[in-house]
Amino acid sequence: MDGQFFTVEEFAQKLKVPATTIRKAIRAGRIHAFRPGIGKKSPYRIYESELTRIILVDFESIKREKEKNE
Repeated sequence: MDGQFFTVEEFAQKLKVPATTIRKAIRAGRIHAFRPGIGKKSPYRIYESELTRIILVDFESIKREKEKNE
């Protein structure tokens, strides 16, 4: 893993989808994220390498979910 990471909002902005779509994908296990703090209130962080993986592999499925939620 690399040392650079994004917040959910930054990650969503990069993919041009709502942050709620990213959170749903994290909970579904389609996007790998971690919480640096303790507890469920700690914000998710997503490694930069995950952005590359999503763009190459899963972007279309995330886009379909966005369209479904609109």
